[in-house]
Amino acid sequence: MIRQPGPLSWPSTWPSGGGKRDQRGRELTTVRPLPADLGATDVDVWAAVAQLPPREREAVALRYGSDLTEPAVADAMGITPGAVEATLNRARTKLRTLLGETHDG
Repeated sequence: MIRQPGPLSWPSTWPSGGGKRDQRGRELTTVRPLPADLGATDVDVWAAVAQLPPREREAVALRYGSDLTEPAVADAMGITPGAVEATLNRARTKLRTLLGETHDG
């Protein structure tokens, strides 16, 4: 997977019609960086996402940053939809802790 530099960018994969390939032979390309016009809250969230382990960070970026469905995230990551669900659940739990939020919001 190609990653853009910088703490406020997220990885994403899309079929590109040419170029680099992942370990399963699918074509990859880099997609958009995090928009620069976000409010402080969004920047805080993505800064917390940057602290997650790589697999959780990738799942969050694909699901919420690229607005993919969980089955699409599973396909992009080469894992099952159940694994995506579990990964996102772990990531959300860690993000609540990192952002100092409770289940009550």
